[in-house]
Amino acid sequence: MTDPTLQPLVDALADRYRIEREIGAGGMATVYLAEDLKHQRSVAVKVLDPQLAASVGAERFLREIRITAGLQHPHILTLIDSGEAAGFLYYVMPFADGRSLRTRLREAGGPLPLDEALRILREILDALAHAHAQGLVHRDVKPENVMLVERHALVLDFGVAKAVSAAREGARSGRAGDGALTSVGISLGTPAYMAPEQAAGDPDVDHRADIYSAGLVAYEMLCGAVPFTGRPQEVLAAQVSGTPATLHQRAPQVPAGIAKLVMQCLAKSPDNRPQSAEAIIGALDALLRPAAAPSLFGRLERKVGRVGAFAVIGVVGALALGAVAMVTKQSRDQRWVTTVAIPEILRLADAGRMDSAFMWHERAVARAPDDTALATLARRVGWDTYYGSEPTGAQVAWAAADLPAEWHVAGTTPATFRLPRGTIRVRFVRAGHRDRLFLTTAARDSATVMLAAESAPDADMVQVGGGMTEAVMPGLSAIDEVPLGGYLIDRYEVTNRAFKRFVDAGGYTDAQWWTEPVVANGRTLPVTEAMQRFVDRTGRPGPSSWEGGTYPIGADDLPVGGLSWYEANAYARFAGKELPTIFHWTRAAGTYAMPAIVPQSVFGVEAPRPIGGTLGMSPPGTFDMAGNVREWIANAFGSQRFILGGGWTDQPYSFTDAYAQDPLDRSAINGLRLMKRAPKDSTPPVAWAPIARQFRDYARERPVSDDVYRGLAGVYAYDRIPLDARVEAVDSTNADYTVERVTIATPYGRERMPIYVYVPRRRVTPMQAVIFYPGSNAFYSEVHSEVRTVSGDAILNSGRIFVWPVYASQFEREHTLDSDSPRETATYRDHVAMWVKDVHRTLDYLETRRDVDMSRIAYFGNSFGGRMAPIMLATESRFKAAVLTVAGLKMERTRPESDPLNYLPRVRVPVLMLNGEYDHFFPLETSQKPFLAMLGTPSAQKRHVVFKGGHSVPRTLLITESLRWLDTYLGPTAR
Repeated sequence: MTDPTLQPLVDALADRYRIEREIGAGGMATVYLAEDLKHQRSVAVKVLDPQLAASVGAERFLREIRITAGLQHPHILTLIDSGEAAGFLYYVMPFADGRSLRTRLREAGGPLPLDEALRILREILDALAHAHAQGLVHRDVKPENVMLVERHALVLDFGVAKAVSAAREGARSGRAGDGALTSVGISLGTPAYMAPEQAAGDPDVDHRADIYSAGLVAYEMLCGAVPFTGRPQEVLAAQVSGTPATLHQRAPQVPAGIAKLVMQCLAKSPDNRPQSAEAIIGALDALLRPAAAPSLFGRLERKVGRVGAFAVIGVVGALALGAVAMVTKQSRDQRWVTTVAIPEILRLADAGRMDSAFMWHERAVARAPDDTALATLARRVGWDTYYGSEPTGAQVAWAAADLPAEWHVAGTTPATFRLPRGTIRVRFVRAGHRDRLFLTTAARDSATVMLAAESAPDADMVQVGGGMTEAVMPGLSAIDEVPLGGYLIDRYEVTNRAFKRFVDAGGYTDAQWWTEPVVANGRTLPVTEAMQRFVDRTGRPGPSSWEGGTYPIGADDLPVGGLSWYEANAYARFAGKELPTIFHWTRAAGTYAMPAIVPQSVFGVEAPRPIGGTLGMSPPGTFDMAGNVREWIANAFGSQRFILGGGWTDQPYSFTDAYAQDPLDRSAINGLRLMKRAPKDSTPPVAWAPIARQFRDYARERPVSDDVYRGLAGVYAYDRIPLDARVEAVDSTNADYTVERVTIATPYGRERMPIYVYVPRRRVTPMQAVIFYPGSNAFYSEVHSEVRTVSGDAILNSGRIFVWPVYASQFEREHTLDSDSPRETATYRDHVAMWVKDVHRTLDYLETRRDVDMSRIAYFGNSFGGRMAPIMLATESRFKAAVLTVAGLKMERTRPESDPLNYLPRVRVPVLMLNGEYDHFFPLETSQKPFLAMLGTPSAQKRHVVFKGGHSVPRTLLITESLRWLDTYLGPTAR
């Protein structure tokens, strides 16, 4: 016995067992040969993995494993003792002086002789049948858990399987004392022998999972290999959706009946497998029993005569042919689902094409409604949404956001509808009412859509629901949310035709419409002087783009342009409406849906387009809020007024730019769109108040000098107090990696910082490590996100450790910051200092781990984490490369010590940036490109990948580019 960490257990058991040497190890326990001193016999002492033991808990483990001591069966290795000693959990079995089935298979180098394989299989099934009758499920049937002693097979480890499983179920039900497993969630099973329902994460597996695993063991014994091989994740996916080669194909020497029975055990759905181990034993016995019974035809002939016998056989034959045809079709459908549909669904979903993935899924479900893999994928590609309507009875249809798009009828209101994830168009149609069209990008629990009668007023407007609204646009300082009441907003921009009515009605000379004093250079103009400014090219009243008091021939439906803010406001009064506030406009524009809106909008061209089409649609069903003409807004910014959405000569990023200009500006690109509030609107006056705006021209701004920088960087120095690292929990549910929740002491505030350390199972140590910094959603969620949501699983699969610290004010750490927006406050500055120290302390912790190669560490920042990257990378020399997704510079100012601008030139490591061309948080020209240009990294070692998208990176692109980058600058990994 060479493991010194086991010495406390050896000492504690010295009066009962003398532990001699290690004789085996597995994922859950290490096995030692020992002598039972009381009975003078050899025994096997299995010591549970310490992390597993800590997760399960001694009380539950010992209670459940003692139940399994009642399994007394000739083909089950009996449990004779169990206990806790010196912090270890152990159980004792008789020492079986034999070899495992795995060893026998290796020795054979191929299939076992048929009689031997069937004998072993029957004895395994006999053991399972006995356990299942006692209500126990093994959950990890595999050759390693079958011992061959002389000619007999013994199944091992029912005890630990039951104990861990029961503990997990207790944690899931919330019973006291089971909290550890709530976060740890130990799983059982080995990918190559795991049932589809286990591989898909179904917590409620039953005895039929053992039947599937036994079928895999039989398959391997009879043909020399398991059906699916490869990396664990690939094998798990194959268990869920793959079609194995039939045993008859792999081993034609196996009798057809036996081969068919084994394949029945491997049915994807538990309902399609033999329903008990006893049933399989009976079927085996029937197949091996000599045929001695009289023929069916002979028995029928004696009872109904020869003609009657032929008639009965004919009917039975026809039914049998029909059944065979049905089974053949089902088999063909299942094969298509597993080999064609599911791979295509996964490919489309990873590429972000959710509408197409959804349609493939619907087709597949129609052909294989009971397929468990499709059931698992259902939530990934679609959601269930309740829609009502007033009045009811509206037909609901959906279409892809891209045009031209095919409409798919989903049903009639009120009902729960299944719709694709991602951005889609939804349409409500009801006779006698106007069609209602809107764009949606996220699941809703429920919604009731109000349909306007064809004769109702305001036919040119759409309803926008009220609610708390924040003007989220780059360039705005942090603004509190404003509660808006429901309102109407123009479906389209105001046209030349509509504005001509104002001109023809004498609108430019009617003082009742001109409610705001006209100010130029700080001086209020007399009305007559002001009106002299608001003329067309020929000096007549009207927009600056008109001539002779009218617009060009054929331009009736073009949006009116060439308006000052004052003209737009006067027309709004004339029309009985008003200019929208920045809050009302932002809520209707749906800038978050920019990737779906901008590609269909009018930017960077020579002329606007007429209204009336269905391109460039925003969520509530408005059109051309992006591009075409800029739209004047009610709010002021100093002496200027906001004008939003960009125009036909602007670049796409202007859709989300909080742009303001002189209200007297009458450029041809200046237009308007109006809103109307409800008569008893409750929106507070603050919505119309002036708004502060910050714009930083990073092409002209300069970072601080080296001398000043040295003082700024000193803010992030800290005393290296003891880490006091503690492993709080271990999660082994995933077949590809384990998750350790470690806490360490921070160098400030006497806090402890959790760190989630994801460690790949298949690895060669020491490993490269990637430290992740998430987006700002981490400030507003109390639940730590799944690693796959940030594609961290791909980094793990590449053989690298993925490290996710919980930074100050994120996830479960107490919220002390009310906004992630940069501010010129000490509170924000102090938080930046905490975040930087959190990163540095994480690296300090990694230095204590033997499985980490500290010479090859990368930083991975997403959104907010990418924006903060310059400070992290410039102040920390242990990073060797960085991957930044949807990162850029913000327009808000902060203190010099917390401004990324001052750190960008000090970054030297290779940096990959992945950005969307239509990112509404970090516009391409004013935010992303300056960030990249100012990086101090050599030009050859920085790369900017811009894709046609918004503020998220398609998973496939992220994985491809980031792994290539890490392989290049950290070196390829050994796995």
